Amino acid sequence: MKRTTAMLAATAMLLPSMAQAGYNDPIVFGSAGTVTLTLDATGGAYDHVLELAASPGPIGSPPLMSMSSNGTPVVGGIAPTPVTGTIGLGGFAASAEIVFRLTNIGTGTFGDAGEAYEQVFTGTSVAFNAEPSKYYSFVEFADSTTIHVWMEDLFPADPAAGLIDLDEFKGGADAAFTLTLTPVPEPGGAALLLAGLATVGWRARRRGR
Repeated sequence: MKRTTAMLAATAMLLPSMAQAGYNDPIVFGSAGTVTLTLDATGGAYDHVLELAASPGPIGSPPLMSMSSNGTPVVGGIAPTPVTGTIGLGGFAASAEIVFRLTNIGTGTFGDAGEAYEQVFTGTSVAFNAEPSKYYSFVEFADSTTIHVWMEDLFPADPAAGLIDLDEFKGGADAAFTLTLTPVPEPGGAALLLAGLATVGWRARRRGR
């Protein structure tokens, strides 16, 4: 029994933790690893550029994803990303927040093609949103390695207005994407696991004498 308890305790140190899902929640995985992003849907009357950025500023070159709902040939200097397009975001430490910035881009439909307008943010950077008290994103933790995100820019949900229809918010989002974590134990966590296994082995040998 003691052996099993020690093993479980050591292993638990490496398992990703779960977080509460909700509007404007920080995007955080409980364990270290590499993250990929898959675009699920894009909408709205404008084009959009999605980036990893925690403050306002010019669009990077190239941005993470360039999305067009109007068939625009080029958005932010690169071709639009197909829906279900997948890209790698790189490695992240355990509990490190991943902040996304969605930039609204004008289109030829409105005679302002290529002009950057509103920028909205997820998580702790919502203070930079046009109306920080409103909901611009919804984060759903499907499991410890999968997070679904919906982002809206021009028409955020207003909690002061009362009941909010989550399905309506998701359906009208300007960008919907899924983040997938491939866990990689951090050096400290691996050391803890090895220490736990060593303790289990030592106790087993001592009991066998």
